[in-house]
Amino acid sequence: LRHLWSDTTLTPVIDIAPESNGRLAAEARDKRNDLLTATDWAANSDISMSAAMTIYRQSLRDIPEQDGFPNEITWPDKPA
Repeated sequence: LRHLWSDTTLTPVIDIAPESNGRLAAEARDKRNDLLTATDWAANSDISMSAAMTIYRQSLRDIPEQDGFPNEITWPDKPA
């Protein structure tokens, strides 16, 4: 347990255990994989994938590289 000062307030901070981070990372990757699978139809060879969908799918693949992963994730919005 550690503490952080904010102006004149001492706040206890509970560190997330490494095994929790591993579980969170696995859950985030599972969600990411499900979202990619849901858009696989757009990657079929007989369909022209929109630029927005290409960016969305790449953003999903890049999630593990985000700062703060797996505790803070910014999920991309799926294009219409």
